[in-house]
Amino acid sequence: MFDPAILLSQFYATICQSESTEGLGLGPGSPLVTSLKQRVVSLASNVGVINTVQLAAQNALQSGWSILLPTAEERARTLSTLLSNEVVGHDASIMSPGQRFMTDLLVSSLMADGGLESALEAAIKNEISEIEGKKEREETSELLTCEKSGDVQTSPLDPYPPEGDENGATIPLLQLIQQLLRNSASYSLSHLEDISKDHFLKTEEWEVSDTSSSLDLLLQVQRLLVSRIFPLDGEGQVPTMGTEKELQLLGAGSLLRKYTLLLGNHVAMILPQATSLACVSSKHFSVVSQVLTKDVTGQC
Repeated sequence: MFDPAILLSQFYATICQSESTEGLGLGPGSPLVTSLKQRVVSLASNVGVINTVQLAAQNALQSGWSILLPTAEERARTLSTLLSNEVVGHDASIMSPGQRFMTDLLVSSLMADGGLESALEAAIKNEISEIEGKKEREETSELLTCEKSGDVQTSPLDPYPPEGDENGATIPLLQLIQQLLRNSASYSLSHLEDISKDHFLKTEEWEVSDTSSSLDLLLQVQRLLVSRIFPLDGEGQVPTMGTEKELQLLGAGSLLRKYTLLLGNHVAMILPQATSLACVSSKHFSVVSQVLTKDVTGQC
């Protein structure tokens, strides 16, 4: 019989004694790790699990996430899957305790060991690949046009190389951001809807919980992106065309543009209803302000 409490003790002993996970059959991607991960994540997050069993599974996962989910990519994909399984438009404020635990744990673990920085690097590389691919297609199109007009001699062209495993294995940062924003929008809109139905509004009854780890992740993404475009290195020089530094800057700028579009759509969902409610009375203004300060809209 599977016992999460015993697994917790085993994880704790493995980590404290610096045991080799490979020697224990717990190497990344091994059948044992895959099986344990599926079982523990299921018990820790699903609805209907006995409370004591779920708590034991959550403790085991909190202690052994570095073994079960050793890479930032795995944690990001697990979080992405967890968020995708939620019904679109579902009230995020009634997310089950298990789902909330998993979301907070995965987001925190992403930020704990440089996983977010790795995700950002992968996303920027992907943007650079897109920029270079677009440039190559434009140059090829111009070359083919010249060939048809007889201005140049034809020559064999190398086909575009297929996207390698590296691109396929990168952490889907933009997809993850989109899902976190959707989740945040659902949470904020549900609070605003409840406020609109409360005809005897009492400010003290509408204390909103502290900022979530998901919001912390979104704010950290913003800071990292801006720091990549405006580094504090005192150089202040425009990078030379075609250099690696210019490509990095273009990639970061392209990623920031896409993030800004996602953020703009999120704000457009929240602000109209928030503004309408805030104009009802001073109490409504106070309560709506509390909701917005816990949303990325109030942190921009």
